[in-house]
Amino acid sequence: MSIMKKVYVISGLGVDKRVFNNIDFNGLDVEYLEWFTPHRGESIEQYAARMAQMIHTDNPIIIGLSFGGMVAIEITKLIAYDKLILLASAKTRYEIPALYKLFGRLKLYKIIPPSLFKYYNPVLGWLFGIHTPEDKRLLKEILRDTDSLFMTWAINEIVTWNNSQEPIN
Repeated sequence: MSIMKKVYVISGLGVDKRVFNNIDFNGLDVEYLEWFTPHRGESIEQYAARMAQMIHTDNPIIIGLSFGGMVAIEITKLIAYDKLILLASAKTRYEIPALYKLFGRLKLYKIIPPSLFKYYNPVLGWLFGIHTPEDKRLLKEILRDTDSLFMTWAINEIVTWNNSQEPIN
């Protein structure tokens, strides 16, 4: 009798576990780690340490989507794990798109009102790779449900992420 591995899944920025609705995990023991409010001045590393406290399994499989992958990488620096699976995520700061880095250097994200990230627009559709009316509807729902302060914090962490250590799998 084999024991099924525990899989922890971290969604991306501006999305939640609903983004995985159409994925068949084939009976795996899956737990979604939900986003929570960051503390004032908290770094992605500190946030990941708090999220790691939600993992109660030895050597789990961790799946991270986009920003969730960046948090997953920080978690794997703190705990033993079996596998890390990254979906559409940078592994190091060197893989952050140049446009995002420019956005960060100019600190444009600090002058954009967080409420702008709450509503669907074509730019967000492009950033999230929206191609179908169903995906657009889901993104609209998720954006509406996402905390604006969390969104602003996460954007800052993406554009200032300093990780240069590629994860070991």
